[in-house]
Amino acid sequence: YELQRTQLLLTKACLKFSIARKVIVDSKGKDLAEEEFEEAEEEFDKLLRENPNQVDMIKRYATLMLQRFEMIKQTIPQDYIPENRILSKSFQLFSKYTSLNSEDPDALYSGGVIQLYQGKTVQASMVFESVIKKFPEYAPALHKLGECALISKTYDLAATYFSEFLTKAKEFYTIIDAKQHQIDIDFVLADTMLKRGICFYMMEDADNANTDFSDVIRLEHAHLDKAYMWRARCGRKKSDWYRVIED
Repeated sequence: YELQRTQLLLTKACLKFSIARKVIVDSKGKDLAEEEFEEAEEEFDKLLRENPNQVDMIKRYATLMLQRFEMIKQTIPQDYIPENRILSKSFQLFSKYTSLNSEDPDALYSGGVIQLYQGKTVQASMVFESVIKKFPEYAPALHKLGECALISKTYDLAATYFSEFLTKAKEFYTIIDAKQHQIDIDFVLADTMLKRGICFYMMEDADNANTDFSDVIRLEHAHLDKAYMWRARCGRKKSDWYRVIED
């Protein structure tokens, strides 16, 4: 009976979270799904008090909290993100989970993602490096290492990480079944090539930068405006005025 009750509460909490995923903002910027989200939190907190070491539940709760933050982050002023309650709670939950199960790359990686959101670039880099060391094929950690290096303006290192990610990405996302996880591979590839192109541009390598921006445009999927803008900058560097006018 106790197990059935726990499963029922878990299902109820997850359902409320799924409702809260639909973030609707009114004219005053109020999040209209906030009530459902808070109810779901209460259900999960109740479950955790009764089952404090139930690892699967802790991970699910931590993941949902991180997803919830990512849905509302556009409504949060940048200066307030590091102290955001939802983000901090997600990190606490992932930390607890990984203390009970240190062999889960997804959870270790998510902890690093949260630290990156919080502006803790050095700490996040250390997490992603440990993930790659322990799980060499875990490609997303390479992408995040590239982002950390880009933030730190270590452009050559960032470009290397982005290149390593692009080498491993398709195989990784095929193995985990990207569609099932609702991962848009073309968006991920376009995002990575744009960022690598920016690194090349900052390194005065206009040819490779131009190639990356052109590849993003050919995908016709994401970041098109940014890719055209950066490719035009490459044209100016190379005095390719036809390209500048075209873009």
